[in-house]
Amino acid sequence: MRILFYAGYQSIPFDGNTELGLGGTEIAIIKLSREMVKFGYNVVVSGQIKNSGLINGVEWISTDELHKNTLTNLIILYLQAIFIF
Repeated sequence: MRILFYAGYQSIPFDGNTELGLGGTEIAIIKLSREMVKFGYNVVVSGQIKNSGLINGVEWISTDELHKNTLTNLIILYLQAIFIF
């Protein structure tokens, strides 16, 4: 199952390696996505992403890249969910 966490728009771009300047929502996305990978889920995080790529088993992609590949089983939206498929 492929799960997408869509983080919306925040003032500081982040990814799975970001440690400073994060709010509770960003921390929750990082921690939840890492744990879901451990249970065998294919997890994607998108939004204002600092660095695209695979980090701790989680795929981090920009919103532009997400528009090219939207095939997902479950979408979890955070923050300003201004996103059109």
